Amino acid sequence: MMEFCGTIVRSSGMAVNRATWLAGALLAVMAGCAVEPAAGTTSDQQATPGEPAAGSSAHASRHCVMAPSGETTCFGTFTEAIAVATAGEITDAPADPALVDQPSFGARINAIAERISSQPRDRAASGIAPRANVVIGIAYKDSNFGGDTWVFIQSHGCDFNLSTIDFSVANLNASPFDCCGFNDEIGSYRSFSGCQTVLYEDWFWTGAATNGGTPSVDESFVGGAMDDRASSIRWF
Repeated sequence: MMEFCGTIVRSSGMAVNRATWLAGALLAVMAGCAVEPAAGTTSDQQATPGEPAAGSSAHASRHCVMAPSGETTCFGTFTEAIAVATAGEITDAPADPALVDQPSFGARINAIAERISSQPRDRAASGIAPRANVVIGIAYKDSNFGGDTWVFIQSHGCDFNLSTIDFSVANLNASPFDCCGFNDEIGSYRSFSGCQTVLYEDWFWTGAATNGGTPSVDESFVGGAMDDRASSIRWF
């Protein structure tokens, strides 16, 4: 697998289906945050498309979706973010992620990945439509899967081999990942589509790590040593 600072790469070497991401973002709110802010800074105008809902506060919740291309789009509710992340397949997620029925929600996300994984790899030869993207993980700013969220999607899930790094983020404080203010801000996480996750304290997967460095599907609290300290991520 090739790894570059500030980008997600796949060990499988498959090309990113950016067209699928654009097609999946079937809501008009998809404006993206492709503008690169200064490292360590966040601009609501860059990261959050559209106007805030009437009556929303300056510190309203933000729920972001990162496409395989690195483009991130943020929304005011978890409902909107998941609708876009699943290409419109799950439109009834609650506005607040802390209210999610975790087992049911996880099963629905994983079912999408299972269906997609059964589709032919050679889409052009098969004549079927391009595969949709799948959710591989969600980072939450608060413990117990609450607060602001960051949903990561890719064109396929992980391979269930924990010795293989399927996806990674080398530096949450570098473009394009610095758009959303999650460096040193993650309190819990969930993994989907066959993936398991490790958060690392420092850039390039060094320093302290969640669960002692052993990949895990879910962590409702990343632990005192890692709470609000993660700066890089790997999915296995």
